[in-house]
Amino acid sequence: MRTAPVVSIAALAMILLTGCAHNKASPMQDMSPVKDRSEFKLGKEELQTLKRLSSDNPFAAFRVYEYYEFFKFDQEQAMYYLHLSANQGYAKAQYSLGNYMTFLTGYIDFKGAKMWLHKAAQQGDQDAAKELAELDARGK
Repeated sequence: MRTAPVVSIAALAMILLTGCAHNKASPMQDMSPVKDRSEFKLGKEELQTLKRLSSDNPFAAFRVYEYYEFFKFDQEQAMYYLHLSANQGYAKAQYSLGNYMTFLTGYIDFKGAKMWLHKAAQQGDQDAAKELAELDARGK
C-alpha cells in the first residue's frame, strides 16, 4: 500500500516562497491539457496548512486553487481560492481569473476579465497583455 509523501513545514515554506507549487508552467499559462494531475495532489496536512495560510498568502491560495481545479475537479472551491489569490495581487491568479472570465460558462464577464487581465499585465504578465489586446481587437 502506497502512502502519501509527508511534506515538512520547511518544504512547504519553500514552495510558498518560490511562488509556485511545481516547476512546470501552470496549465492555464500554456493552455495544454493536464496529462498527470497527480502533480496537483496535496496531502491532508499540506491542504490544511495551505488553507490556513491562504487568507494572507496569494501563493498558498493559488496552490489550493490548483488542487481543487486540476486534482479534485471542484469548480466552486477552485474559483473561491483563485479569487482569493487574485485579490491579493498575484499576477498569475489575476491572469487565470481574467482568462476564465472570457470562456467559462457561468463566469463569462468581459468587463471583469479585462479588469483582471489589466491588473496582471501591469505586473508584467505578457500573456495577460496579449489576451487583453485580443479582447480589445474583438471589441469585447
